[in-house]
Amino acid sequence: MLDGETDTRNLYFDTFDTNSFVLEVEDYNYDWGEFIDNPILIPELTEDGIDSNWGDGSYNSLEGSNGIDFFDTNETLVPSTHRYRPYDGVSTAPALDLARDKFIETGGAQKGIYDFGVGDIEEGEWLNYTRTYPNGDYLVYLRQAQFDMPEAKSTLELVTSATGEEEQTTEVLGSFFGSESGVEFRNVLLTDGTGKEPVIVKLGGKATLRLAQHITDPNDLYLVQNYLVFVKYEEPKKPTLNLQISSDVNGPYKVGGGASIDEASRTITLGQAGTSQFYRLSGSAVKIKSIQVANGKVTLKYQ
Repeated sequence: MLDGETDTRNLYFDTFDTNSFVLEVEDYNYDWGEFIDNPILIPELTEDGIDSNWGDGSYNSLEGSNGIDFFDTNETLVPSTHRYRPYDGVSTAPALDLARDKFIETGGAQKGIYDFGVGDIEEGEWLNYTRTYPNGDYLVYLRQAQFDMPEAKSTLELVTSATGEEEQTTEVLGSFFGSESGVEFRNVLLTDGTGKEPVIVKLGGKATLRLAQHITDPNDLYLVQNYLVFVKYEEPKKPTLNLQISSDVNGPYKVGGGASIDEASRTITLGQAGTSQFYRLSGSAVKIKSIQVANGKVTLKYQ
């Protein structure tokens, strides 16, 4: 670059714990509600490089039942876009996302092991994921790339009926509202129906979640979904409110150990000490509203 020229670029990254629970979007149920709790990665093809591979503990080449394990409107199984689950209508091809450690450590593309994603998405389609989920409260993110589409919507739902039967019932937990990202993948947060408030999902034990689609990809492969990541949520700790006291307006101030703080009524009570005292609050964005002295006690109201 020439002297004085500048360049601005947006960088997207996350700070998720690498041990966060992840559901690969292509690892949906098979064989009328069957599932694998800790799926392994295996080469896409057999050693001859011709046939689709299969192995215990992997979803590669497993067949699901349309209307039970998934619902997809695709009736033509094109080999180039139905690679990971070649017998199902769900379109699966390498996601072309940033490489993750588990794929690198097992050999990656050189060993025939790919990070697959799901594309060719149509409104009304869905995928079921039965697992023994770890206990906890979670923020959920959908990893997807969205090109030439201004907006997209998917919902995360809890299946509330038998997963091995048709006409299953669900409860909507929240929505993923995607925006255009180009060919790069982004993490889309699960929110309420307005898209403003994050939804906290409580999990623990065996359950079936569903990823349901509410928009049609008009040009095929412009919307690709890679995985769901469940990030442990902890309630933010409230700042500790302290009353500080000094006999001089300029200090020094010390924490009043004998003060009784009632957060419900926003009142602080303490014994009167000396003829004049100065008070201030720290540790929280509040201020003293009034001070009353009676019967040897000082009562402060704050807001």
